[in-house]
Amino acid sequence: MAKPADSAADNPYRRSLLRQQRSIETRANIVRAAARLWAERGFDGPTIEDICGAAGVGRSTFYFHFESKEELIDELTWATAAATAADMEAALEASGLDEQIDAFLDAVAGRMIRFPRAFVALVLRRATQRNPPGETPEGRVDFARILTPVLARAQADGHLRSDVDADELGDILSNLTMQAILRWASGRTRRDALRTSMALRFELVLDGLRS
Repeated sequence: MAKPADSAADNPYRRSLLRQQRSIETRANIVRAAARLWAERGFDGPTIEDICGAAGVGRSTFYFHFESKEELIDELTWATAAATAADMEAALEASGLDEQIDAFLDAVAGRMIRFPRAFVALVLRRATQRNPPGETPEGRVDFARILTPVLARAQADGHLRSDVDADELGDILSNLTMQAILRWASGRTRRDALRTSMALRFELVLDGLRS
């Protein structure tokens, strides 16, 4: 029986898309495997061979995607921010500033508390050392890039003062988010109080800027 004309085997474009999708899935699987092992055994415990075994890939596949374990830390950080942005999509389309901020806080806190606090602290400290605030690579998403359009829209709608730069305000709230997470991860905030801690910081800043 002849193959359909639009089958992947006969369509170079679809073959390319399938390869790209498999590559994305493999990369994400390596990150998930590393995160699971680090949460269980710390950063220095698992070797690259351990991570490859947990992800079901060979060393050559690992090194095709990542140069080192340290680069995996970066990827985990960007993946967390990207997942937060995805969690917020519905709120960004149909709600106001308060609902969007609530969605952001829910998404961040919900993802952080899935991991041991010591692991979160380790990832954030290493990621901050490798990528200082304000130096997010092009094409990556961080908390500031999630928050800035939310704030700009609130200004356009007349809910926040327009004389404040939305990019700067996004950076401020992003830094406050990281501070709250690090404080929580270091055990200085109750395990169930991360969202409350972040919300307090946001309120202190935004309440003074509302129109």
